[in-house]
Order: sequence, then structure tokens, then C-alpha cells
Amino acid sequence: MSEKKIKARFNIIDVLIILVLAAVLWVFANYANIKPAENSGATVQYTVEIKSIREENVGAFTEGDAITGDKGGGVIGKIVSVGEYAKETSLEENVRTGEFVVSEIPNRYTVRLTIESPCIKNADGITVDDTDIKVGKNINIKTDKYVSKSTILEVKEG
Repeated sequence: MSEKKIKARFNIIDVLIILVLAAVLWVFANYANIKPAENSGATVQYTVEIKSIREENVGAFTEGDAITGDKGGGVIGKIVSVGEYAKETSLEENVRTGEFVVSEIPNRYTVRLTIESPCIKNADGITVDDTDIKVGKNINIKTDKYVSKSTILEVKEG
């Protein structure tokens, strides 16, 4: 009797099994260490600075205006206070004298807003609408009258 040797061959089923196992491992590695929220229902106040607002848009921000989020488009907070508007300035070198001169940029202003939002606090920090609230982070501000990028300057836990 002749016995046939069974050769081990690599086929498409083996490739599919390996891909499924790799996908399961990837999901486990990325979602297994999500930390549960410690303080859901808490609030945070953060101050943002918006630069280069045109003069005709200076009055677009008022206390009590709703701020909508990037992710779902729902209301994520409200403006608690509107800081004073400051004229935008730039630092330029005077090529004749070699001195630096601060000059105003015509028709441009900078404003600071304080926003209060419900947040989730956990070991990683404070999150509002899937956005980390950290000093120095750039975020988008949307009201019913204006949309702009802004920078977080200060964070106060409420």
C-alpha cells in the first residue's frame, strides 16, 4: 500500500482566519483600556481667544449664546461672558531704523469668550463633545451668527 503524504498548503481560508484574528486583537488593544467616566454631569468653564475678527462681526458674540459642537451639531455649552475686544496688532521691523514697531491691523479684532459646558472628567482629563479641553488646544467655535477657530487659554473646573 502506498501512503500519500498530505502536504500542508496555505490557502484563502487560512488568510481569512489570520485577518479575523488580527482585527480582534486590534479592537481589543484600542478599546480595552478606555477608562470609565468619573464625573459625568460635571461642568467646566474655559476661556478661548478668537483672533482676526472683522469689525462688522465684533457684535456676533453675546452672553447666553449657544455653542454647537463639531461632532454631532448639538448644543454643547453657552457663552458666560464676552471679554473686551482688542484691536489686532503685529510686530514689524522698520528697515530704515532697524527698530521694531507695533502696528494695528486695520479692521481686525481679538476677543476672549468664557464658555460653560457640561463635561466628562476622567483620568485622561476633561472632555466636551469628544473634544479634549486643554490649555493651548485649538477648537472650533460655532454660534448661530459666527464660526471660527479659537485657542483655549484657561480652564476652570466647575
